[in-house]
Amino acid sequence: MNKSNNKRKSHFRLFVQRFSRNKLAVFGLIFIVIIILAALLAPYIAPYGYDDQDVSRRLTKPNSEHWFGTDDLGRDVFSRMIYGARVSLSIGISTTTISMFTALIIGMISGYYGGKVDNIIMRIVDIFLAIPSILLSIAIAATLGGGIVSMLIAISLGAVPGVSRLIRAQVMAESHKEYIEAAKVTRASDLRIMFKYIFPNILSVFIVTFTMGVAGGILNASMLSFIGLGAQAPIPEWGAMLSGGRQYIRDYPYLVTYPGIMISITVFSINMFGDGLRDAFDPKLKGR
Repeated sequence: MNKSNNKRKSHFRLFVQRFSRNKLAVFGLIFIVIIILAALLAPYIAPYGYDDQDVSRRLTKPNSEHWFGTDDLGRDVFSRMIYGARVSLSIGISTTTISMFTALIIGMISGYYGGKVDNIIMRIVDIFLAIPSILLSIAIAATLGGGIVSMLIAISLGAVPGVSRLIRAQVMAESHKEYIEAAKVTRASDLRIMFKYIFPNILSVFIVTFTMGVAGGILNASMLSFIGLGAQAPIPEWGAMLSGGRQYIRDYPYLVTYPGIMISITVFSINMFGDGLRDAFDPKLKGR
C-alpha cells in the first residue's frame, strides 16, 4: 500500500515539475485562479452593482471613481466586467461539462462496440460535423430564441460531434490492448470495462480536451451574445458588453476595449493552461 502511495506521489511530483517548466502555462493557471476568485467574490470586490444606473454620469471616461468608465446607462464598466466573469466562466464550464459527458457516452459506446453500432453512430455524427460547430450553434440558438438557456444548449450540442470522434479514437486504441482482453476473460460487464478500465487510461486526454473546451465555450458564448442570441440585458456578459458598446466605439472606445481584452486574455490563459497540461501528461516527455 505504501509503495502504491509513493508511486502516485512520485508521478504527481513529476507532473508538477513538467508543468512548472512551461511558464506560459503557469501564467495561465495564475490568471485563471485570479479570475475565478474575482468572479466568486464579485459582490465584495465590485464597487457598484452590475445594474446600478446613474444617467447623470453616462458615458463617463475612465477616472478615479469609475476605473473603466461608465456605459450609456451610467453603469460602472469595471463592476460589470467583474460580474461578467461569473457569467462567462459559468457558461464556459457548464457547456463544456454537458458536451464532454455527452460526447464521452457517445464515443465510449461507438469506440468500444465498433461494427454496425460504430457505423450508425458515426454517420450521424458526420452529418453534424459537416456543419461548422459555430454555425450549428447559431442555428440552434436562433431556433430556440435568445437567452442563457438557449445559448447553453446551442454551444453544448455544437461541441459534441468533434469531441465524440476524439474520444472514440482513444477508446478504440485502448479496447484492443491486453488488459481489456483480460477483463473480458474474467467476464467483467461492458459498463465496468468502459468506465473502470478504459476511462482512467484516457482521462488525461479528457482533462486536456475539457480545459480547451472551456476556452471555446467562453468564446462561443461571447460571439452568440454579440449577435444577440446569447445573454440578454441587463446580464453583464462580456460579449453582450462588446455588442452594447460598438455603437460608441469611435468616441468611447473603452466600452469595447476592456471586454475585448478580458475575453482575449481569459481564452489565451485557458489555452496555455491546457497546453501545459497536455505536455505534462504526454508520456513521451517522462524521460526528459
